[in-house]
Amino acid sequence: MPNNRLLWILVAVPAFGYGAGVVAACTRADGGGTWRVYSNSVDSGGYTWVRCSLVVASTGKINGTSSLCRDPGGSSARITSGSLKVANSCQVTASFVLNGRTFTIVESWLTRDKLALAGVGRFPGGLFQFTAIRQ
Repeated sequence: MPNNRLLWILVAVPAFGYGAGVVAACTRADGGGTWRVYSNSVDSGGYTWVRCSLVVASTGKINGTSSLCRDPGGSSARITSGSLKVANSCQVTASFVLNGRTFTIVESWLTRDKLALAGVGRFPGGLFQFTAIRQ
């Protein structure tokens, strides 16, 4: 007959000991900082990619003066406005304006160490995916 105390320890320790420490809790401020963003997009004009420097305040507001994107040809455009929201679950949503078009991050997640973010989104007539790394 198995030792019931040992069985209880084998079940309870992982459930209570490890589970509580592994769950990542995030706050709105976790989205703040400077991010290097790499994105692929597709619309009726075809496929392209951009690289951006995105500056986000701890309140979630995107800094339109300091946030800049460059396309493969080297042309640049500012992200003129926007905001980023981080849920307690570390899911991130956002909306921002680039080249007069509103881009919406539909689903993305902040990593447990809060140093990277990846997800997908849409803009009028197109879709994008991205990866962001905190600087």
